[in-house]
Amino acid sequence: MKCKITNREILPFMSFGKMPIANGFLKKEDFDKEFFYEMEVGFSEDVSLFQLNDHPKPENMFNENYPFFSG
Repeated sequence: MKCKITNREILPFMSFGKMPIANGFLKKEDFDKEFFYEMEVGFSEDVSLFQLNDHPKPENMFNENYPFFSG
């Protein structure tokens, strides 16, 4: 795992396992297509940054069913 700011190697210290995207609001018939990603976190002591090891792609998070609009 590399720090998102310094690009230095950091060790993950906790894994929450496979997690679904929050606010997915799937229909019952789409439950078998739900997207999961490995939620693992690490800490960069250089910049005091707590960070996810891997981020879901934006197209997996933001879609026509996403309930938030900014303005």
